[in-house]
Parts: sequence; C-alpha cells; structure tokens
Amino acid sequence: MRIRACTGGLGASFVLACAALSASPSPDDLAVTARRGREAMAAGRFDEAAALYAEITRALPDEPGMLLNLGMALSMAGRPREAVPRLEAALRLRPDLLPASLFLGAAYIDLGQPARAVEPLQRVVGAQPDNQEARRRLADALWSLRSFEPAIRQYRTLSEQAPQDPRAWYGLGRSYEAVALIAQERLQRSAPDSDYILRLVAQVMIAEGKPANAFRLYREALEKRPDLAEAHEALARIYEEKGRADWAAVETEKSRSIPPPDCRSRSLECDFR
Repeated sequence: MRIRACTGGLGASFVLACAALSASPSPDDLAVTARRGREAMAAGRFDEAAALYAEITRALPDEPGMLLNLGMALSMAGRPREAVPRLEAALRLRPDLLPASLFLGAAYIDLGQPARAVEPLQRVVGAQPDNQEARRRLADALWSLRSFEPAIRQYRTLSEQAPQDPRAWYGLGRSYEAVALIAQERLQRSAPDSDYILRLVAQVMIAEGKPANAFRLYREALEKRPDLAEAHEALARIYEEKGRADWAAVETEKSRSIPPPDCRSRSLECDFR
C-alpha cells in the first residue's frame, strides 16, 4: 500500500483525502492480487478468484480485462446473475472482447434467458467460426427458442467440425425431430381424418419404437380405405415381430390381392408408396 503521512492541523477534509489515498492499492499490490486470482482460477477456487478480481475492479473500475476476469470467475462459480453486469460492463468498454460475449451468452443460458444469449453468441461465432463452444451454446439457445431450422444449421456445422462430439449429433437429431413434428401437426390440422395422415403418423410411431400405436393407426387407416396394400404390409411386419406368423400371413395375402394403384395421374397414393 502507499504510505502517506496524514498529519493533523491541516483540516478534516485533507485528513480524509489523505486516508483514502493511503488505503488505495499500489500497482504492485494489484499485480500480486491479480496473480493470486489467476492461481485461484487455475485451482478451481472460483469464489476466491471472484473476491480477488472484485478487489481489483474496485480500484480499476474501467479496466475491461479485469471485469472480464471477474465475470468469468463468477460464472464458473455458479453465480451467473452476478456475472452478467460485469461482463456487460466489460463489453461497453471494449465491444470486441469476444470471451466476454461468450461468457455473457453462457450466463444468460444458465439464467434461463436464451433470447438474450443469442446476440452475444452470434457475435462470437461470426468472428470465430471455429469456436465450437460458442456455436454449441448458440445452437442450444436457438433450440430452446423453438428456432429449430436455425438450430439445425448450427448443429450441422458443429457435427462437421467435431464429428466425435455426441452433443452435436444429439442436438441435430432432436432439431430434425422437432421440425418433423411441427410439419406433422400442420399436416394433421389440414386433414386430421385422412388415411394418408394416419399412415404418416404410424410410420413415425414405428420409427420411435411404438408398434402398438402404429398398429392402431394402420387399423384406422384400413377402416377408411380397405384397399391400402401398404397398410396390410405394415401390419404383417408388426405381426412378424410379435411372433405371430399366422396373422402376418393373412395380412400379406390381403396385400397381394389388392391391385396396384393407377399412377398415370401421379396420385397421392403413388407418391406415398
């Protein structure tokens, strides 16, 4: 600390100012505190690091690097709400400080505010296309906002950058599934009782490992259109998987007895098949 002699006889205001100067840390003190902060971060003592960096930012409130360090320490200590204002302050002072944007986006995600996470994460991905952490967090934020098609683009790029990362493939798969479900819901609303919709949903049920649901839907489709060879074939496969070869043979015979559709007009039935 600076050593200053605060002598009496010069007035109370002078004594107060002199005491404040005596209490302010010197550059050497700040350097020691910064080193201790780095050591605490490296050792995973994030709360301790946050306290040390907070001490520095009180002395240097307009130093973006130290505000970033404090925001990072708070984030890693599981204190995202406290981290956000420090990271935002760092970005106001230095908008191109990309680590601050990354940690700010992550903090907003941790706070359950994905809409506010998108902009800082897009900034990082735009400046650093190979930053996989930023791209994954951006994709997760977009998925949370039900922006599935933009999320697909991010997950697809991530799967190309890191093909061994299961999180990329999981995110890509669930995004495609969400888009498919939305399309399916729209299709069902347009013609909820059609045999075509019933067969489409049945196929989804098969893909999801729900043969009982698929069986019911195929049966409903056949009640509407008994001449659906494809539905009889699907029932035969379900029976085979359940070990009922005799019932499967009945459905197979029904399928074979149905003449193929006339596809000269490119009917929906032919497109479906």
